[in-house]
Amino acid sequence: MGYHWSSTLLLLIFFFSSIQPSLTFEDEKTYTLALTMCVAPKKYDMVSFTIDYLLNAYSFDHSNINITFFITRGCVDCDFEGYHKVVDALTLRGITVYEVTLLPISFRNDKTFREAADKFESWVVDFKKEDANNRPFHRWKHFTKDNVINYYSLNLALYAKNTINPDFIMFLEDDTSFDRKFFQLLYSLFSKYHDGENVLIRTIIDRFNLFSRVIPPGGTECLPGFFGILLGRKEAKRFFKMYKYDKYAVCGDAFNCYMSEFLKLPTPVYHWGKHLSKDVNWDVYWNIKDMLYWEGLCNN
Repeated sequence: MGYHWSSTLLLLIFFFSSIQPSLTFEDEKTYTLALTMCVAPKKYDMVSFTIDYLLNAYSFDHSNINITFFITRGCVDCDFEGYHKVVDALTLRGITVYEVTLLPISFRNDKTFREAADKFESWVVDFKKEDANNRPFHRWKHFTKDNVINYYSLNLALYAKNTINPDFIMFLEDDTSFDRKFFQLLYSLFSKYHDGENVLIRTIIDRFNLFSRVIPPGGTECLPGFFGILLGRKEAKRFFKMYKYDKYAVCGDAFNCYMSEFLKLPTPVYHWGKHLSKDVNWDVYWNIKDMLYWEGLCNN
């Protein structure tokens, strides 16, 4: 009798130990994420700086997130060392990289664009449409620059959507540091995500407001820039629809500002990285590591 129960117990232990891995695998959903970045030559190799932080996070933990990287050069026939360095670095880590060439764009002879410029400008001046005709002067340069950025950033993201139809699309810029736990934090967000419930999600903080928060529905707070914008499929559909029908009227930077009022939906903001822009001393900063992000200390 003792031998019989021992044999049965051993069989049960073997059975449950053999099925445990498959049960764990089924419980852990894998998500697809398209990362998009438009780059151009700069004084400092900011794109390598940014990808260095990104790969630090990738090496730490990217479990159950399949990442595809889409990159384009936002300039005509330009070439620079940093571009090739980051493509090689991403590829060596096993990340699929699409090098996308977009046709150059010029607005100089575009009548519709010129007419729009008389009404709208950039988020700097025209955060609200009703203020558009009350400014004392016009800055053509701002309007042109913002719309060139829109063209490359949004068309690259649209290419990513049409190519792999990912669960999520994220916009990146080339002057950003990422928390070491970035992808780990992303996965925790993905696992409880309800697509379409937000205007969008900001995963990277702006340089003035270093704290996580939720911009309430209809809130007037505006975070300019494409950096760290995360879109689910429904949110991406709204994003591209707005650009299709309102492409000259508003810079993509202000998408969340306008759409927050229109949709009456919230915009969660997370401190999982930092956009640096021109507010750091790049003579020093680009050659050192910010331990708060490199070691993942800002989300303990």
